Amino acid sequence: MKRNLRIITGLLLYVFVACHLLNVSLGIVSAELVEQTRPAFMYIWSSRLGGIILLSALLIHAVLGLQVLYQRNTLQMSASDGLQFASGFLILPLMIPHVWGVIAMVNILDTPPTYPILMHFFWIDSPLEGLRQVLLLMIVWVHGSIGIFTWLQLKTWWPRIALFTYPLIVLVPVLALLGFVEGGNLAIRNFENTASYTDQQNEDDIPYAAESVDGYGVSQDAENEIAATDTFAENYAYVQQVKWIMIFIYAGILALVLIARWWRLFRQDGVVSVVYDNGMAINAVVGNTFLELSKTNNIPHANLCRGRGRCGTCRIRILKTSAELPEPTQLEADALLVTKSDSDVRLACQCIPGAGEVHIERLFEPDVAFSEFRKGQKSSNTDPAPDGALVLNADGEAR
Repeated sequence: MKRNLRIITGLLLYVFVACHLLNVSLGIVSAELVEQTRPAFMYIWSSRLGGIILLSALLIHAVLGLQVLYQRNTLQMSASDGLQFASGFLILPLMIPHVWGVIAMVNILDTPPTYPILMHFFWIDSPLEGLRQVLLLMIVWVHGSIGIFTWLQLKTWWPRIALFTYPLIVLVPVLALLGFVEGGNLAIRNFENTASYTDQQNEDDIPYAAESVDGYGVSQDAENEIAATDTFAENYAYVQQVKWIMIFIYAGILALVLIARWWRLFRQDGVVSVVYDNGMAINAVVGNTFLELSKTNNIPHANLCRGRGRCGTCRIRILKTSAELPEPTQLEADALLVTKSDSDVRLACQCIPGAGEVHIERLFEPDVAFSEFRKGQKSSNTDPAPDGALVLNADGEAR
């Protein structure tokens, strides 16, 4: 259930970002085209229901990510996993200013979040916010792309679409950046032209301005303008204050999760000794899965889905054990059922051995290829998989 929620919420967020990037990429043509097509790209997300779904997906995905952080027994992982893991925790602090800023523009600052106004803000008023926006979109895109590739690479039809998908994954953010830069250049040109025109007007109006101040005082229109400016400044300060409060709350929650994880690992005691089929043996503190033990000790171990319980390539046979092994979780039990595994076979990415000694046999070569896995998927459940590849679909469901 949690795995499906991560996939569904992640896909929703990824589609939203893709729509946003495609819309911004039209800035290469013109800013007017971006503004004209924005309602079409944001049609689903701009409705009340769409906004609730999007916000719920963001919060659920974030909570599940924090849960994964708490449950991880080791932070040692592959480069791609590390990049996705780290980027996931940067998204919220980078996204909060944007989401809250758009909400505040409409409901507090009474300013429509149109493309020209946003470009002026990002390039003229607050360039650092513009840089943050670029970082946010790139980090979200990288995080989502790694997750989608990890999921889709196990699908039998992935090789047929991979040649078209890889270029699109690179092309979409590049075009969006070009559109963003073009929108910024236009905002700068408009600002310079407006500033030049205003300076000329001020030079022409100097005598009248002096008479107004010295002889008759500040006009009513000027007073209203000053009052409106003060109100906007107060509201903007309030928006900034709320933004930082939300960021600090998130940072506090993240710190609490890290402390709770440290305390959980600190309380673990006992030593497990794992003896592999090639005679290699390791000793470690209880609390890690068999796959985590292999990774932390640099022992090759097949895991095409990178320990997510989707592929079954990390399966091991328990040859003998004096350590207590927990009952399989529902995720592990389903995978073992689909693969028609014997009772002495476990998923190395899910099984956490207790204290004692365990002798195991890895059922797949560490360098098993995706092609072998997919070839196994195409086999029927009644026929043996070719070349020893397993018969399991990428979502761990029976076919």
